[in-house]
Amino acid sequence: MKEYIGSARNIMFSEAEDETFKVGAEFVLLLSEPVFEVDVGGGVIRRRSCESLRFYITVDSGERLVERLNEAIDAMHYAKRQNDSQEPSKDRRRTEERTSDEASP
Repeated sequence: MKEYIGSARNIMFSEAEDETFKVGAEFVLLLSEPVFEVDVGGGVIRRRSCESLRFYITVDSGERLVERLNEAIDAMHYAKRQNDSQEPSKDRRRTEERTSDEASP
């Protein structure tokens, strides 16, 4: 899965048919994802590749994008609160116990 690592933007003006100017922006998302390769010795090498996704947005489409991002952020906050307020499950406790036993000398 690609991971967000940064962004950039360029404000742009374009002339409309009625000789006014439209304001928009080129928006650039910088993304990274792992890439796995086999080396000469048969081992696996993991590196990260980077790419950019460029798109044009108007004020209206930018506001809709921000609204959708805010909805996703609110949902993540809600899920985190729900997760943090729950007792660890039996399976999770067993895993934690095993990990702590293994760590003991």
